[in-house]
Amino acid sequence: MTIAIMAESRPGERRVALVPEAVRHYRKRGWDLRVEAGAGDGASFLDRDYQEAGATVVAGRDAVLEGAGVVLKVQPPTRDEVRGPPGSGGTGHGDASWTRF
Repeated sequence: MTIAIMAESRPGERRVALVPEAVRHYRKRGWDLRVEAGAGDGASFLDRDYQEAGATVVAGRDAVLEGAGVVLKVQPPTRDEVRGPPGSGGTGHGDASWTRF
């Protein structure tokens, strides 16, 4: 199964859905990961960091979504992003600031 990590489209959003260390974790468990080029730039992670962790870096949203079974991003998806790839599990959003303990 392929996990797609999308670049964030909301202005001012600097976070990324998955850091390179987490990519290593998923790779060890047999997952394939595809990262949209520049997705980690705002969080100071280079495309090279993702490649060294075992992910494939691709240019553009269509390329990152192609064949993805799981799609990760930080912010809620835009209407265009919700369309997602056929057969995918969908795009989710988790915001820890809304969690009550």
